[in-house]
Amino acid sequence: MFKNNRIFYVVMALVITAACGGGGNSNNSVGPAGTSIPKQPSFTISNLSISPSLFTQSEHALAYVYVDVSPSVGAIKRMNLIKGNGSIDPSLGIIYGPNVNTIVGKLQVDNTSVGMFTNEIQLETTTGNISNTLNQNITVVAFLPDLNMIAPSNAIVGSDGFTLTATGTGFSPNSIVMWNSSFSPPAYPLKTTYVSSTELQAQVPASALTRVEVVGIFVSTPDVSSTASQSFSIHNP
Repeated sequence: MFKNNRIFYVVMALVITAACGGGGNSNNSVGPAGTSIPKQPSFTISNLSISPSLFTQSEHALAYVYVDVSPSVGAIKRMNLIKGNGSIDPSLGIIYGPNVNTIVGKLQVDNTSVGMFTNEIQLETTTGNISNTLNQNITVVAFLPDLNMIAPSNAIVGSDGFTLTATGTGFSPNSIVMWNSSFSPPAYPLKTTYVSSTELQAQVPASALTRVEVVGIFVSTPDVSSTASQSFSIHNP
């Protein structure tokens, strides 16, 4: 077929190179018209959790990242942060269980910027295999909400409703003043008006003042945290 052995060997070398994706150790292969095709995941991870997922600008921003691998795929080389906030510590811990390895990594969060960040995690084995990616949100806030004072702090049983002023720090427009009565658990929200990051006003209805008791008042900010309680006393005349 080939008149010259040299031509035959050149043709065979080109065929082998093409079959191997062009050679080298690239994570990508070459598609039509020279386009790059990303390397596909070769094993599956699940149950990603980042704990804690809430940070403030002032605290040491360190979180643990947990992800399950099932079945085990051998030694894990590293946990990759594909996108998000922070960096992954190269050291890894592994928790073994029935047919599952829980891989534990450390996430150092860049807490200089306030906001919500989507962190996307991937695992890579020592043999170069990669997993699918999973993501979870983390939130960095300037200050955690703190309730310092309520006014008034008491009322006579059977009295009319009134406006309660909650003073503190770190409040946001979606912060809610909560009324925690031992007679109607769990705590329920009061109609709340946001005044500023240090003040909220809440409407206490007359129906909440029909029993002698000490009520816990706290502020809840969804997706952030709840404050400690301040005591509100309902007493006899």
